[in-house]
Amino acid sequence: MELALLVYFIGMLTPIIVAVSILVFISASGLLISSVALITSLDYAEISYNRNRDGTVKASVIAERKLTGRVCKYSAISLVLSFLLLIATPSEKTAYTMVGAYAAQKIVTDPKVQETSTKVLAVINKKLDEYIKDK
Repeated sequence: MELALLVYFIGMLTPIIVAVSILVFISASGLLISSVALITSLDYAEISYNRNRDGTVKASVIAERKLTGRVCKYSAISLVLSFLLLIATPSEKTAYTMVGAYAAQKIVTDPKVQETSTKVLAVINKKLDEYIKDK
């Protein structure tokens, strides 16, 4: 049952990789757009329509800058995490190789297989010794 589940999850790798790739694209786009919006909203001259009559910056402008900053921050975090997940996800070939190595390890640690391999090695060594004596 373990191997059947592993093969199932290997089959799910392609959709997972596609979904994470889409997340990388969305995060990168969000980061780019929010960075541009944040940079353009930080006008040092503070245009008059961004100010109240008393000269202070409007609360709506401050709230917009905070929201844009949060979007930028969370987009960057999402981009880094999804990119790391994309890098860490193995390809199907690598996953099947890992399953093969796991199956081989299970077979080698089986006591019956170890006993049989010992007998096979004894027969091979006996035949090799016979061939050496004949020559």
